[in-house]
Amino acid sequence: MFETRIKALRVSLGLNQVEFAAQLSVTKQSVSNWENGNILPSIDMLIKICNTFSVVLTKNGVKKAAAESGSFGHI
Repeated sequence: MFETRIKALRVSLGLNQVEFAAQLSVTKQSVSNWENGNILPSIDMLIKICNTFSVVLTKNGVKKAAAESGSFGHI
């Protein structure tokens, strides 16, 4: 389930895996592994994703922070 949410976030931001990875200071391979369900990001990385892309982590995935929510809703 997380793998579809992280990919949806990336796509909604209009980023490819390389661009998404660069903003998080990780490799494209890490992003690919997250999206394919091979590994999960660490708690620290989840916090970095939330802070970098202004999203909040919920039990259903991630969503745009309330102050910036637009048409994204749950991602």
